[in-house]
Amino acid sequence: MAESTISATLRAFADIFLPRPCIACGKSVDHTRIPDLCAECEREIALPAGRRCTTCGAVCPEFGTCPNCHNMHLAMNGSAAFGLYRGRLRDAIIDYKFSGRQHLARTFGYLVSSAVKRTWPDVSFDAVAAVPLHRTRRRERGFDQSRAVARYVARYLGVPYRPGILTRVRPTESQVGLTKSARVRNLKGAFVSSGAQGVLTALVVDDIMTTGTTASQACRALKKAGIKRAYSAVVARADFTGDVADRPAAEERGRIDEA
Repeated sequence: MAESTISATLRAFADIFLPRPCIACGKSVDHTRIPDLCAECEREIALPAGRRCTTCGAVCPEFGTCPNCHNMHLAMNGSAAFGLYRGRLRDAIIDYKFSGRQHLARTFGYLVSSAVKRTWPDVSFDAVAAVPLHRTRRRERGFDQSRAVARYVARYLGVPYRPGILTRVRPTESQVGLTKSARVRNLKGAFVSSGAQGVLTALVVDDIMTTGTTASQACRALKKAGIKRAYSAVVARADFTGDVADRPAAEERGRIDEA
């Protein structure tokens, strides 16, 4: 029996016979639910209703241009997020990335897939990929958090998971504290795409989005390789009402790390 099959079997057994605490409130989660999140908390942390930019997903005023991606020339065809990077969702993501709670990849994958279905009910994706870590960062962290989430997103959407179509070819600085222009310089040429034959519409998954620079550079690499449409989806995005790229202090407090 393959290792993945054994893991899936053990997880199914645990879901039925062992209590699962909600990652937000700690209450027991019904075994019939996929995410480690109770229904009440899922509704609470989901993205609030309101007008959002069709490109980067940021909150937009009723009139005028998007305060985030104006003049940024982002490459993705659209962006979706399950919730905002704050409160319990932020804490869960930090625990997932830095405290060894890698099992949360399944929950985050489910949440991202639900956001994708809600945002683009009529879009048919040919492949799901992730914004990958460079191999040096992956060794430091012990795993690639976005690829782990993307694998579940592909499963819940019923779309092929194609991690090989997007590679980070050079290490980059953390995006924390960088201005808009510095973010673009930091990531320019960091991604390349190959082996994307037959893929016309791709979904790129990451854990967090701030300005969207990282997702944009990843989608740009996919389009350079011949993919016609590239969308971005994340577990959570920052919620700033002004130019978020010029607010490094706020990002530091939230421990946002688009890498």
